[in-house]
Order: sequence, then C-alpha cells, then structure tokens
Amino acid sequence: MTAPDGLQPTVLIVAKFRDQSELMRDVLGPAGYGCLLASDTYEALQLFRQLRPALVLSDLGRPGAIVDGVELLKQIKRVDTNVPVVFLTGGVDDEVEAECLRLGASAVLHRPMHFDRLLAAAAHALGYEGN
Repeated sequence: MTAPDGLQPTVLIVAKFRDQSELMRDVLGPAGYGCLLASDTYEALQLFRQLRPALVLSDLGRPGAIVDGVELLKQIKRVDTNVPVVFLTGGVDDEVEAECLRLGASAVLHRPMHFDRLLAAAAHALGYEGN
C-alpha cells in the first residue's frame, strides 16, 4: 500500500493482547502498512501524539478496560479530527457501536476477524480504494 504522496501509511494498532496486535501487524505489514503497536489507551495516546499515524485500529473494549475504545476515540479526535479510527470488537451493544460512529469512528468490525475485511476497512478509511 502506498499513499498518494508515495509514502507508506502508518497504522497504530491498539490491542490488550500482544498476539492480537501482532496478528493484525502480520496482515497489514505485507499489504504495505507500517505498524506501531500499543497495549493500552495511555500508550496509544502517547504514540499517537508523538508519531501521528495515518490510521488507528483498536479494540473497542469495555469502559474502564485497559483499552477503552470510546475514550481513546474521544482523545484522538481532540488532537486530530481527521484521523480515521477503525474498531474491532467481539461484541458490544448497538448503543456503544452507534456512539463510536457518532463520535467519528470510520468503522466497527466484528470478530471473528476476516483479514480481507480488515484490509478493505483500512483502505477505505484512508481513501485508498482505487489504489
């Protein structure tokens, strides 16, 4: 994957469990994305502020969890309203999903994760469908 400016887009992957973030990296990396890994909301916000990735891909989690996706989304949008955020979830209620979309999430993908859907969501969120 190459961005319109010729650079490799960087994705910040936020997941509580390292094996999940490594799996997403193993899918996105060969597709041309640079990947940064964070294991909690605090680390993700630090990396986001320092490195400004093109896309954030995060577990949605539950409020109060190590990765609280709703709070992460709010904090990211305070820093940069234009960065796309895509969530992965094993199941949240419709209200939480709707809140994420209302707050500016690009997509909420449901597990089990299908790699082609993950790649398509990343490309769509970054506006790369035609590349």
